[in-house]
Amino acid sequence: MKIKKFDKEYRTDSSQEVCFLSECGIRYTFVKTENGVTVWKYKKTKELGVALSKFWDKYTN
Repeated sequence: MKIKKFDKEYRTDSSQEVCFLSECGIRYTFVKTENGVTVWKYKKTKELGVALSKFWDKYTN
């Protein structure tokens, strides 16, 4: 049986998501470019989860 590693980071390439998280006071840990696409990475926290829930609720309803 293989043990899967838990990813401690959340990544996004959505600038709307980055702006929303910034407005919530959540800062990314680092940013990089992968294959010409800018990717922001965040440390997974409870606050990040709550903010993402609000973001997706706002944009899917």
